[in-house]
Amino acid sequence: VKELYLKKNDDSDDSDDSDDLDDSDDSDSLDDEDRLNEDDFMDYSDIESDDEEDNKINAIDLFCGCGGMSYGLTNAGINIVAGIDSFEAKTFLQALNKDIEEGWSELSWQNSGTGSNIVSNYRTSLSCSAIPLMRPYPETQLSRIFNEKIVNPIREVVEDYRRQYMIPNAFQDPYQILKYLPGAEYHAHADHGSQNQRVYSMVATLGEPEEGGELEFPFFDTKVECSVGNVILFPSNFPYTHMAHPVEKGIKYSLVSWYS
Repeated sequence: VKELYLKKNDDSDDSDDSDDLDDSDDSDSLDDEDRLNEDDFMDYSDIESDDEEDNKINAIDLFCGCGGMSYGLTNAGINIVAGIDSFEAKTFLQALNKDIEEGWSELSWQNSGTGSNIVSNYRTSLSCSAIPLMRPYPETQLSRIFNEKIVNPIREVVEDYRRQYMIPNAFQDPYQILKYLPGAEYHAHADHGSQNQRVYSMVATLGEPEEGGELEFPFFDTKVECSVGNVILFPSNFPYTHMAHPVEKGIKYSLVSWYS
């Protein structure tokens, strides 16, 4: 499958109707005139890859930023040549850092703590509470980006996870934005403990470093590379002990929350 096609979308107004589509996959109900023909697509087979292997499959990940599909395809030997970052994480992070630097709001970077907010070398990231970006705080341009472009897509993923595993509606801890500078890490830990009743945890990647910063689950021999748009959900109990490896180069941004 060297050739990949992307549907033309000449009428931008039609894109707003996607939310109204029924969730069912009833393709047989389409009339013949509604079915797509080859003329309805743009040929992307001429896109050149940076990969030197001539036989490597090229793919356009239209869901880049919605769960790490690019990462999975790359591991499968497929070369990602284009994508759409629906989280708009870069825009949000730029606006967030600008607001913090100007110091006009309650947003700020603080040393991350463990347990009863104990600051130590066990956890060396910076943390920013996202409470000022949520209601009942007044809406700002930054809070609008945060809620519409980041929180809303994450809520859809969380709801899907909750229904998949039949988890009752749970209390959610406030979102925290984490900033890992070079050398920053979080040693092995479980999110559930004597001071909380957390049932499952969420980690989303908003900004990936150039090197390092992987999320590892040692008891499952699983390591997840940083990829913007990843939303990782997992039980908070002890078998799911995890660690954030040190960032070796660049800066990693994560968004975390817990549900109990």
